[in-house]
Amino acid sequence: MTRFIVQLPFSDDRAAYDAIAALATNLPPGWTVDWNRVSPWIGASRPIHGDLEHEAAMTWLLARVRELETAEILVTLPRWRRQERLGNDETD
Repeated sequence: MTRFIVQLPFSDDRAAYDAIAALATNLPPGWTVDWNRVSPWIGASRPIHGDLEHEAAMTWLLARVRELETAEILVTLPRWRRQERLGNDETD
């Protein structure tokens, strides 16, 4: 099964992680959350049933974005984007 995945980024501190985790609880029905406490993200995914051709896929994707907008997830996310860091850290 193909899945549409959204990564909800968070800062390295616990308060930011908890804030993003609270957002994940507002995901619309049908979304699955991957609680990855090791990597700097929480994954949210939704199954894609069938083989979507381009126009149908774009319509489906727009509907998923609107679901996230309605749940007020997209409007909140920019506050929790990770800050750019200088360096050559392979974990980024």
